[in-house]
Amino acid sequence: MYRSKLYWVAAVTLFVFLLATESFAADFNKSSYRSLTTEATIGLRYVEKETIDFEGGAKADINSDYGWGFGFGYNVDENIGLSGDFSWLSTGYRATRVDDNGDSSNYNGILDASSLTFRGTYYLMKTRMTPFVSAQLGWTHIDTNIPTGPPGTVCWWDPFWGYICGTYVPTETKTVFGYGAGLGLRWDISTRYFMKASYNWTKQDISNTSSHPGFNNITIDFGFFMN
Repeated sequence: MYRSKLYWVAAVTLFVFLLATESFAADFNKSSYRSLTTEATIGLRYVEKETIDFEGGAKADINSDYGWGFGFGYNVDENIGLSGDFSWLSTGYRATRVDDNGDSSNYNGILDASSLTFRGTYYLMKTRMTPFVSAQLGWTHIDTNIPTGPPGTVCWWDPFWGYICGTYVPTETKTVFGYGAGLGLRWDISTRYFMKASYNWTKQDISNTSSHPGFNNITIDFGFFMN
């Protein structure tokens, strides 16, 4: 079912993207505004469902869900772009754990993930409307929200609210290295604004897994030129 939903999201996104302007075909022939420009983006991510198999028979089924992100970039010329972006996602998961006796049990949880990604993009055409390919690498911080100890209390002096104390619960977290590639379409709407839509394949170097899991996603970005 989630694959069907993903295909519908991709089809609708592409349809709207292509038909958003009557000058779509003409923009394949008009020169772009990208060369020697800096830009900023904000966008939506749809992350696919993924199952992670761990050593010893444990596994985690991560739900598909939506996330957000923003980034900054520099276009060396009409073909080459360099960028960095930050994104975050909160989604549910169902985990299977196996004890020393080989007995398994299931539980549900909420996973929080934030990623810092650096990307190189090659635009295939020097025009306002152009397909592109990209390569990326970066790091993802994962918080499973699984408690690792009893609640604790921390206190601090706030410049506005005075002396404040709060309670926190330590949880299992992990920061992992990732890499991937993407394929998409960019439209420079004007000398100020642009849009991008892409599908991205990623791999995460998570330890104690049978293989490097992938968190593939559809990304839709709205951006503006900063100079």
